[in-house]
Amino acid sequence: MRIRPMTSLDLPDVLRIEHSTFPMGWIKSMFEAELEGPVSHSVVLEVDGALVGYAICRVILDEAHLMNIAVEHPYRGRGLGLRLLEHVMRDSAALGAQYMFLEVRVTNSVARELYSKTGFEEVGLRKSYYQDNGEDAILMTCSMSPNQEAKK
Repeated sequence: MRIRPMTSLDLPDVLRIEHSTFPMGWIKSMFEAELEGPVSHSVVLEVDGALVGYAICRVILDEAHLMNIAVEHPYRGRGLGLRLLEHVMRDSAALGAQYMFLEVRVTNSVARELYSKTGFEEVGLRKSYYQDNGEDAILMTCSMSPNQEAKK
């Protein structure tokens, strides 16, 4: 397993994973904007040379926002999402983030469990956040203190 910075050459694989994962996934130009953005940090996860996951985070001053994270369906349930998330959290803390936040679908219990394992807590609700079906999003946040360890 290897986590490395995302490049524009990764976008075909990233888009394939994105559109197989999310009902209204990001389009290519959104990923391109993140690759060019000065506060955006995008990484990919490879297993045996195959790109199987990615994460995008923005770090602005002391705040990190997890914008997008996904692992390809056949590779789920192996702890790869946890490793990817922990990597992004460490990188964000190294860039000065004191805390991280994200939004997650109310019905996405698998993702909510993953986030809870890494110290995220539910702090709010964004009504009708998702455009595809009007589903609410749960706002989650966690401390990025240097000794923050994943809850096992």
